[in-house]
Amino acid sequence: MKNDDPPGGERTGDSVLGSALMNHALDVLAVLKDSGVTVTELEPTDAMLRAGMAVAGNSAEQVRTIFRAMLVVGGGSVNRLQ
Repeated sequence: MKNDDPPGGERTGDSVLGSALMNHALDVLAVLKDSGVTVTELEPTDAMLRAGMAVAGNSAEQVRTIFRAMLVVGGGSVNRLQ
């Protein structure tokens, strides 16, 4: 990851806006965390599937279906963020 600060620490142009947007995004994530809200993928990752299969003894497709069902009842349609 590149450092967007030029030598001397002065920022100009888009780097100021980019840094401000990043700071805002990080603030939003902190508020979500403090509220007990987690941001996750819309589909389970391979690691999530493996963990679900190991814990529940279900197939990958069963774990994927359970994951999707939890997202739906957790606040709306699975596609709500797309």
